[in-house]
Amino acid sequence: FGLPPAALPRRAAAQGTFHRLHEIEAPGGAPRLLRIAARAGVESAQLMEVECRLARYLRERDFPVPACACRDVHGRGVHLLDRARGESLTGLDGDEPALLRALGEV
Repeated sequence: FGLPPAALPRRAAAQGTFHRLHEIEAPGGAPRLLRIAARAGVESAQLMEVECRLARYLRERDFPVPACACRDVHGRGVHLLDRARGESLTGLDGDEPALLRALGEV
């Protein structure tokens, strides 16, 4: 992905179901998120590529979607994403009405 050698990866506190998440901080750069498919295989890598293409398509049409780069690393899909503004919605998992309101805003 062309990250500088000084980029500091650290495992994200909140993890996904289908991806392993790592925060990437580079001196002078915006924070990014590294997503690594939990499952190896062509299908998983292809799905991540489709997701990245969709993000690119939406960004080209002025939707506020984080930039995404995708690679297949040893048969496993990997994304490098710009961080979205705001806060994670995982704290609302137990409050369906609040989660639906927040998703509506997104």
